[in-house]
Amino acid sequence: MSFLLTFLIHLILATQSSSPLFVLPKHLSSETMDEESVEEIFDKTLGKSELAQGWLVLLRGVSEAKVEKAMEGMGKGRREGEVVRRGLGIAREVLGWVV
Repeated sequence: MSFLLTFLIHLILATQSSSPLFVLPKHLSSETMDEESVEEIFDKTLGKSELAQGWLVLLRGVSEAKVEKAMEGMGKGRREGEVVRRGLGIAREVLGWVV
């Protein structure tokens, strides 16, 4: 699960920054993030039900503590953590009807 969680974190951060280092712009926060770009990524998976179900299983199994530990391990700060948590919430909303 750690590889998939790391991939998911990087995926969400990549939707918010053009930097290949996954560094967020200074003005960006969970309130100002581009939610549509996160929605677009997970909307694309809805056409492939097995992929969407897999993401949803992963998202349901990811606890706040696991996200926090993964973020610390990657050297990411509080602001990035807030953006990732909001992004995970958006992903859950988009994929929520898939079962």
